[in-house]
Amino acid sequence: MNNKIILIILLLLLIIIRINYSYNNIIKKEFNIAPVKNCFGFPHFVHTIEYFYNALDFAVEEQNEKINIILPKSYKSNYVNKFLEIANKKIKNINFTKRKINVKYLNYEFNHDKELFEANFKYQNNINKLMAYKWFRNINTPNKLRELFIDKKFKNNNEIKIGIIDRKKDRNITNLNEIINYLKINFNYDINVTYFNDKDFEYQINFFYDHKIIISCHGAELCSIPFAKNNSLIIECCSNFWHPYYYFPGLSLTSGKTHVMTGFNNNNFPKFYNISKNKDASLYLDKFKIISIIKKYLSNQLDNKIIHIF
Repeated sequence: MNNKIILIILLLLLIIIRINYSYNNIIKKEFNIAPVKNCFGFPHFVHTIEYFYNALDFAVEEQNEKINIILPKSYKSNYVNKFLEIANKKIKNINFTKRKINVKYLNYEFNHDKELFEANFKYQNNINKLMAYKWFRNINTPNKLRELFIDKKFKNNNEIKIGIIDRKKDRNITNLNEIINYLKINFNYDINVTYFNDKDFEYQINFFYDHKIIISCHGAELCSIPFAKNNSLIIECCSNFWHPYYYFPGLSLTSGKTHVMTGFNNNNFPKFYNISKNKDASLYLDKFKIISIIKKYLSNQLDNKIIHIF
């Protein structure tokens, strides 16, 4: 065998080794994620998006791995479908699939009931250590989602705006006009009111990003909290009948927001529901309390590592 042939063979071997090395550095191994069987809340889209938020932590943390995310058997939501469509295009190492994976081959099994962590709740100047829901383990994941999902035209806007998200039916703000007028008297900021009932995914996440202060009834619209800027103020308004303090406050806490819960009888805290015959979930908000919360936030009196109960 002459020297030229030997040289060609050596070069081919080097190319093969280099390709194999590069491939192994791009995709080291596969990481399989699925929800537990009969996962709580499915197919409700809020509980479904919990799963995908949680799963995307691994895509951010393990960028050299292919992340196989098993789709739940049944869910119907334009919000979730659009989220998955954009995530699939922009996050290169994920793969959404319907294929079944034996539990013993799973690297991570999502279980809503176990995704809890100890958090600090401030109520009447006392710190209470209670469990909150852990939507994200990695604070970089919400940052990555905003970077990939938010419309560029909103990204250079740093002015303070107040966004109010009301509901047309259940859990609506009954004194909305009073709240708007009082906000205008106390603050020289743009105030925008919206309803998410007929709004698409992009509108909802961009609304959160575009408003530094969000006032919203408790409800599914709050699942867009991660798309608000870091340290934005989320005022979650709840009724006496239902105020799950562990739920959306946990989303704010694990995505770098300042979260305040208000609107309900605080004497029930830390119980998150009031068993009574009166199940009226409509909200009459205390305008003085809303103004006080915003003033405390603007003067840096609200710690974003604590969930505040007013």
